[in-house]
Amino acid sequence: MRIITPERSSQPQSSEAEFLLNDASFKVFSRTNEVAILSGNKESFLASGLLSCMKSGGGQLTVEGEVSWQFLAGLSTIQDIYCSWDSSLRRVDATA
Repeated sequence: MRIITPERSSQPQSSEAEFLLNDASFKVFSRTNEVAILSGNKESFLASGLLSCMKSGGGQLTVEGEVSWQFLAGLSTIQDIYCSWDSSLRRVDATA
């Protein structure tokens, strides 16, 4: 799975990405109220694509954009938990 995100959203309260999986493409949007401003990193999109990628057979999960090393390091533990709940899930190699 590949997650493509624009450099900057036209509005600070919204963010969007395109998820590419095999031959399918899915657009994902997030919005918040005017008080909160979404950060520029892409961790929320990586988190939302993780389970789908694991369910589709694992492999490579790549997000274009900034993701903290702490977040990437924690994905192994999250995948351990998911796999303990459902043995059909396959681990992914996540990169940014």
